[in-house]
Amino acid sequence: SNLALSPPYAITLMELGSAGSILRSMNCHLNHSGVQQYGCSALGNLAVDEDNIIVLMELDAAQAILRAMDRHPDSANLQADAIDALGSLAGDPQTKAVLAMLHASEKVMSAMLLH
Repeated sequence: SNLALSPPYAITLMELGSAGSILRSMNCHLNHSGVQQYGCSALGNLAVDEDNIIVLMELDAAQAILRAMDRHPDSANLQADAIDALGSLAGDPQTKAVLAMLHASEKVMSAMLLH
């Protein structure tokens, strides 16, 4: 079972700095689609409440997810996990505006059309 899917555990994982670790791994392994895919999935799993979403957005998690989508357009599994993560981040109204500025919906549509 994935501990991050339970809000209390996801909050604890955020307090322990897991998001920063995930993003550092994604930044160090930009060309590794597996690291990017699992990073997107993990970030989405951490976006369980407004406080976590705010911290994730402050850490530029959305940009990391979109960068993964751009770098690995042929990986259907990565694209699916990235879309799920963006959907989780979009649960906060303020985040929706940021995602719109980042053209996230266009990237999601492109991925959906490709796969």
